Amino acid sequence: MLTLGKPGKRYPPITIDAPFYQAGLAGYSDAAMRVVARRHGCPYCITEAMLDHFLINGGKALEEARLRPGDHGPSAPLCGQLMGSHPDEIAQGAKILVDLGYDVVDVNLACPVKKIKKKARGGHLLSVPDEAIAILEAVYAAVGDDVPLTVKLRRAYDDTPDMTESFQRILSAIIDLCYSGTTVHSRTVQQKYIGPGSWDELRQIVHHFGLRRRSSFGDDLAPPPSQGGGRGGGGGPRNGKRATQNPRGANRAERRDRPRAPPPPPPPPPPP
Repeated sequence: MLTLGKPGKRYPPITIDAPFYQAGLAGYSDAAMRVVARRHGCPYCITEAMLDHFLINGGKALEEARLRPGDHGPSAPLCGQLMGSHPDEIAQGAKILVDLGYDVVDVNLACPVKKIKKKARGGHLLSVPDEAIAILEAVYAAVGDDVPLTVKLRRAYDDTPDMTESFQRILSAIIDLCYSGTTVHSRTVQQKYIGPGSWDELRQIVHHFGLRRRSSFGDDLAPPPSQGGGRGGGGGPRNGKRATQNPRGANRAERRDRPRAPPPPPPPPPPP
């Protein structure tokens, strides 16, 4: 079971009665996919990344961001994932998502798509930690205690020591700003989706920051910062690209995670 939220906030904590959630997938995780995921035991879902300036400008993007019947409710919390380049604009976009009724707002600092590199959005912000931290500060200042805030990361921009240090600065800022959680993808931004992820690197991150983690379903670890204070807290995996191939995987993982009943007692010995 996962919990998003921290004590003393205006919003009630969001309890996710599953050891996983449906990740945001560009071109896939629309309302229809989220409904299917929930039918198979995945209550918490994240939208694909929405660009801040599209929401600010209104029109089709804003209309598509509006919540649909059956895609949101007390037992089906929905997180709006947001991506942008400028602190003021992404903060304004985050406020729009809150006003639309999203339960959680997630800041995307992970997307490796090359077309956004020139604008330093998504994962490319991991290479410029000052800009990334300014965005996180602006979003937190705009949203405050209205809803829980989370962040999507990759484990670094690349495997150089400088980028490892930049990642650590950003994750420290996430914890210090009291974000409710973060998902860390096991590949670097430069890897995109090629090659295996480094679970050893994720274990080092968990150890370095004193986090707790859970076993993964899908392809990524999701170790959030503390749910209460300090650097503890619970974690949970996300159900990512594999869900596009097998939406019933969440249902099987839920059954696998349930406590197993004790075996029945042995039959009595036969009478003499």
